[in-house]
Amino acid sequence: MRATAQDRAGWMARLMLLAAGLLYVLIGSKFVLDPEAAGAESGYRFAAAVARTNLRAGVGGFPLGVAAALLYCAASPARTLAGLKLAAGVTGVVLAIRLASAANDGVVGDAAKLLAPESIVTVLTGTTALLLARRNAAKAGGDTGI
Repeated sequence: MRATAQDRAGWMARLMLLAAGLLYVLIGSKFVLDPEAAGAESGYRFAAAVARTNLRAGVGGFPLGVAAALLYCAASPARTLAGLKLAAGVTGVVLAIRLASAANDGVVGDAAKLLAPESIVTVLTGTTALLLARRNAAKAGGDTGI
């Protein structure tokens, strides 16, 4: 049995979602496993032990929670569109806040190494979500849901 273009598109969307989920795992795990080294890359200094706990929970736990949701969505074709929307939405908000903050704080150059991957993830997951929604709507003869 030969895979159709729609089958390949569905698998590509799920692979993109898997990649976004694994990216969030990498981000979160570095802050959970070694908060001092991960924090030092961005200039964090720890005046109290509770700072490491808060960094692990907030900056490590949040991406790991997003990763869990994205990987759960990637496991099923029925959840792929919801996962892509989540990835685009969360990453887009983070990108918007980083852009505004970097401009306000005068550190656009320092933030550039994160702006590029966040932009790529936002555009790819958002575009794929839109295309998948259109494909699903065309199959069902209805609204895209976006």
